[in-house]
Amino acid sequence: MVFRIPCGQVQGRCPRAFTELLIGSYEADPRTANEIKAKRLRDRITNKKGKVTEIRNRMRKAREKWNSLFPIEEDPWWSPALARIDELQCELATMELEYQSLLNVETP
Repeated sequence: MVFRIPCGQVQGRCPRAFTELLIGSYEADPRTANEIKAKRLRDRITNKKGKVTEIRNRMRKAREKWNSLFPIEEDPWWSPALARIDELQCELATMELEYQSLLNVETP
């Protein structure tokens, strides 16, 4: 009975949709903001490490299957792949420093 007016307002904004408002509660996330940031950053670090490994594995397989007259290092796609790995490792290093700083903020 209490929620009929708010439900009517929502129904007025969305006349074709089924509207239902319920009473409920939820438990707030007990983690602090720094813990949440650290978790997200840790996930991004893991993702970045996986990407570096993926590119390195592709390059290793390409080197094993290389059968051209010229060395693989002279191939036009080789140097951009090396540059991409260097870029990812640089980003990874900065993320890990940021992660360590977040952990140091939490511990004292």
